[in-house]
Order: sequence, then C-alpha cells, then structure tokens
Amino acid sequence: MLHSANALLGDGQSKRALRQPRGFHTAEGVRSAMALERGPFASTPKGKTPAQRAGLAYEHKVHAYLEATFPGTYTASQWYSYLDERGIRKFCQPDGILRVGSMAVIFEVKIRFTADAWWQLRHLYSSVVICALKPKLLGLCLVTRSYDPSIPFPEAHELHTDVERWVIRRQFAQIGVVQWRS
Repeated sequence: MLHSANALLGDGQSKRALRQPRGFHTAEGVRSAMALERGPFASTPKGKTPAQRAGLAYEHKVHAYLEATFPGTYTASQWYSYLDERGIRKFCQPDGILRVGSMAVIFEVKIRFTADAWWQLRHLYSSVVICALKPKLLGLCLVTRSYDPSIPFPEAHELHTDVERWVIRRQFAQIGVVQWRS
C-alpha cells in the first residue's frame, strides 16, 4: 500500500515533521566510512523509562526475527566510523543491515511510526552505508509495531506486513515501512 507524503504542508504538524530533530546531526558529504568490529563506546543502552525499555525489547524481538528470516546476511547494531565533510571522525549505529550480494538494506526499528526514522535513514545511515559498503542497490526500511497513517512523514512510503516479500521484490524507490507485531 503506497502512502504519499502529507499533502497539507501548510499545517504546523506537517512542518514539524520536516524539521530536523533536536540533537540530530546529518552525515552529508561523507568522505570515508567503514564498519567497525567493536563499538567505540563501552556500554550498551538500557532504557531508563518504561517506554524506552519497551522500545528496546521490541527492537530485540525484531532483530531475532530478521536474523532468523535472513540467516547469515543480517547484522544487528553494526557500528560505523566515518569522516564528515569537515574531516571530523564520527560514529553511527544503524539498527540493522541486510547484505545480499551487491544489495544492502538499512533497517530502523521504532515501536511507533515516526518521522525521526526518516531523518536517521535518509540523512545519516544511507550516506554512511553507501560510502562504506558501496552497494549497487540500497533499500531503506522502517520496522514498526504500530503504524498511524495520520502521522506526518516527509516522503512517500510503502506499507508492508511481510519484510521478506518486500526485500525479494527489490523495489526500493520509496522507504519501506513494515508493520511487524511480535
């Protein structure tokens, strides 16, 4: 099912969806990038609030599902190091990467459908992964438990319930949104 970007960009809610989230840094003009064997930080995130803990629990279930669906080709929480356009070394960690031949799919996992995932996929992870892996075909996928079509999203996207079917089709013109319930 194809969903278009919110056509009512005159309303305040839609304009907010286009604004960069507070504290978010894009990765435009990436000079070089590489996958790391270990992350640069000592600890793994632990949710402080019940909502954060629920989100992390959902993310772990999604990783287990994707690892079982795409054995040996899906990597959860891979760290990348990259040089930005000013030559400053930075790090990022997409939720998941699927690599099959010359194709890569970047996964972002959110318990609720949100435009924040668009910013991460489009303006951070895609630039870094393209530079690091040089895929001939790149797909961007948001996996979410709850999807609300009234939530403003900055571009057209395709809603799916079967991530494997979406990947096999390899039609990545729009971001794939997969509603997955554990």
